[in-house]
Amino acid sequence: LVFGRTDYISEHTVATNIKEFVLISGYRMFYFWASPTPKYWGEATDVLAFFVDTIPWLIFLCCYVKQMKKCKTSAGWIGVFLFLAYTFVYGWGTSNAGTAIRHRGEMIAPLTFLFMYMIQNENSGNTNVVEE
Repeated sequence: LVFGRTDYISEHTVATNIKEFVLISGYRMFYFWASPTPKYWGEATDVLAFFVDTIPWLIFLCCYVKQMKKCKTSAGWIGVFLFLAYTFVYGWGTSNAGTAIRHRGEMIAPLTFLFMYMIQNENSGNTNVVEE
């Protein structure tokens, strides 16, 4: 199966000034994580890719932010920095959903490790022990 042949950046490839660069960067970063969006679905594999890859990523990112707010460690901010830097670089280097899907998978390991660290750090402060 070939997933995500949708080319979502074809009309936004060149920035001629700083304002355009910032706007196009935001557009590219959003579509890097959200593609293939329903607007660009062309066939059943695009729909399948959206539900199998994009939705779980969006859920993971929401859970990460929620855990980051609870934990209050620098690990959460390190993850945010990695996420933004990675998204910026790959957002500019990716122009279709299939490539975005493949490259998103590279970010799961560092974010998961930071997420687990935040959970462990939050739980290590818990001294409630059941005594028999």
